[in-house]
Amino acid sequence: MSISRKIIITERENLGSVVGTRLPIRNVFQVGPTTSSVGITTVSSLQQSQARSLTKKLVVSTTSNATALPTISETYEFTNTDYRTATDTTNAPQQSWSAYVSASLSTNIDSDHFTTIDAFYDVNDALSLGITDSTHTANVNYEYNFLIENFENAISSPAYSERILPNMYVIMYAKMAKDVGSQKAVFDDLITLSGTINATQIYPLQNKVFTNLNPSGEYHDLFAQKLIDIQNGIVSVDTTALQAVMANIVIPPEQLSMINDLSAMKEMYPMYNEINLTMDKFSSFSTILRDSNLTLSLINYVINNLMNTKNLLYSEQTLSYASDNTISTNTSIENRTLPVIDILDWWNKTKTDFTPNETNNTNTLVLGIDDETIKIAQKEYAFARTLSYIIFYGKLRKIVQQTQRNFQQIIDGEPAYSETVFYRIDKFKTGSTIPLQTFWVPNSAKMDAIQLIDTQVKYNVGYDYQISSYNIVIGSSIATANEAMNTTDLSSTTTLKYTTTPKISLIQIPVYSISNKIIDDPPLSPEILTIPMKNVNNKIKFYFNNSTGEEQTTFISIDPNDNRNIKITNTMFTTLITDKTTFKSDDIASAFEIYRIATKPTSYSQFSNNLLATVTTDYDKATLTKASSASYEDTIRPNTKYYYVFRSIDFHGHISNPTDVYEIEMVDDDGSIYLRKNIVNIKDLKLNKKDTKIFKKLFYIKPQILQSIINATTLQKNNITNSHDIFTLGSPNILGVAASPVWNKKFKLRFVSKKTGKMFDLNIQLEVENDKENL
Repeated sequence: MSISRKIIITERENLGSVVGTRLPIRNVFQVGPTTSSVGITTVSSLQQSQARSLTKKLVVSTTSNATALPTISETYEFTNTDYRTATDTTNAPQQSWSAYVSASLSTNIDSDHFTTIDAFYDVNDALSLGITDSTHTANVNYEYNFLIENFENAISSPAYSERILPNMYVIMYAKMAKDVGSQKAVFDDLITLSGTINATQIYPLQNKVFTNLNPSGEYHDLFAQKLIDIQNGIVSVDTTALQAVMANIVIPPEQLSMINDLSAMKEMYPMYNEINLTMDKFSSFSTILRDSNLTLSLINYVINNLMNTKNLLYSEQTLSYASDNTISTNTSIENRTLPVIDILDWWNKTKTDFTPNETNNTNTLVLGIDDETIKIAQKEYAFARTLSYIIFYGKLRKIVQQTQRNFQQIIDGEPAYSETVFYRIDKFKTGSTIPLQTFWVPNSAKMDAIQLIDTQVKYNVGYDYQISSYNIVIGSSIATANEAMNTTDLSSTTTLKYTTTPKISLIQIPVYSISNKIIDDPPLSPEILTIPMKNVNNKIKFYFNNSTGEEQTTFISIDPNDNRNIKITNTMFTTLITDKTTFKSDDIASAFEIYRIATKPTSYSQFSNNLLATVTTDYDKATLTKASSASYEDTIRPNTKYYYVFRSIDFHGHISNPTDVYEIEMVDDDGSIYLRKNIVNIKDLKLNKKDTKIFKKLFYIKPQILQSIINATTLQKNNITNSHDIFTLGSPNILGVAASPVWNKKFKLRFVSKKTGKMFDLNIQLEVENDKENL
């Protein structure tokens, strides 16, 4: 496991052992990007060549705005004060100096894109490790919410792609009937499977509250029934067309806030993957793109046009974990071919010609309403589009003027200006190299983070998410002209003019990846009620109930093969290695196991191979309905001690931890029959039952991820550079990037008994506690 820290790219040059074409003048002056033990670095100070007594002096520098983009012309005078001593050729100094100038000082290069990019930390790992030196974080939570058996079974068929499954955003935008406009028909087709599901029944959704009720009439259940009908030939639907439109899901910048708000609806879906990533705060180019209503146009261009490629040297610094959770820093330097678009090419090709800019309605779905961004990407708005392109170009020139590097800065190795324009999130089935779906998320200075919910997923199927940032890099091309040359016996002088022209490229750079699958957590141990039978000394009855709640603890096995069904690593919280397992009531128990031995145990392993019975909750094979409880009657000998443990098995075959060990004896004292029951202490698991239930097992509150992420804006506003500043500056709250924070607010929670109707209120206030002693 590793997480990224920094990514650096540059044109391939002769850096250490990496062979390429190094900018000659950087060799002469020993400057520019170079390799070291920590990756690609820069040398900012000009060093005199050891081979020659060579000096350089700037004569004149001018900037011209007459060209398409501003160009910088600089004239330098180079002098070799000890030429005859420094060269092996004494008979032809003029020719030798001229050759040297041509080979080493004349620099005609197509482009220089040396720049640094912040890669992404996994947000959970960063929090676990206390990393605070980066606000660039991402993660994907693979979440199993609750069980709808009919739906889960129907979508497991390989005949149906994930693209056809219910999409949370499509459903929610379809409810905005008047606002969505031209998108409404597409949304309706997707959620009704081309009209085969009654449009008046598409919105009832189950929630996350654990229930065993029959979900008949719930949307996912209706959807499942229709898939079964399609597969059986009862109805005919062209699923190919429905799947195709979901290949690319594009979010216009105006909808980013809405997407975050809709994340709260995730609890109404059986399973989902939650994608979280923070935005790049450098957003000058992104802002003018948005203000010109051209963000969607550029994204469409990338989707519908094959990008050129560029050979670049790619350095990535990562943190790697060992099995004992120790961390080491690694740096990899490799040649990569990255996709690149020349921004001026895009601008020239699309400002008047609609076709390369058009949204492809057969492979792309835009999540949004008919606002200006979408209208600009439609044929009938040609005049508005042309005006937007003119405005965009004028603002682009200003950015270039402010950020372009001159010749001295380039050879010194100063990084080119770079910022993220949008993110591309490719979703793969594990093992596949062809994206199943691609999400396109624009960067925005108005947002600190984005939370994207992917509900088009299947149970126990591996999904890889690879996040790339499309970074605008204001690189440069350089041309050299020889202005004058003079050579004497002991010195040589030449005057060279370097003309630097901006070269604006959009480069796709991989910044984060993760692979996992949605698997539900194993169940909690069952609740056991032991009931003796009246005047019967050889029978005992056990009643089993599902437990509700969630807990993290060590898994205790009874049989050697128990571990195969357990998720040892809880990927919801961290990718650090852990021996803890989360047990949770996220689906119903399909059965209860009963183990019995006649000898007092000292370890749970003594119950191995002593399974007495497995009691199913499926009391009616003709329906999908399961019971939440079950019972079992055991025949025993009177006045004999027996030792029992019980386990739950959930719908997916996962097993719970064993219960406490119950010592059971039916005492028959000359016809006086009574039950004697005790709990036996087992050292390898402290699960001794109490007469009371811990409330946090039944009720648990935690803030969403958007409420817990460190707010970079707050850090900057309060000049916080380390943890001690939090106290020095009056304890500002640095958590939360949501539009409506929950911290320091009061909430009233009302609890109502389903049986008696009695109620009580709980008033709470959410506060951030800073642990000063451990900072």
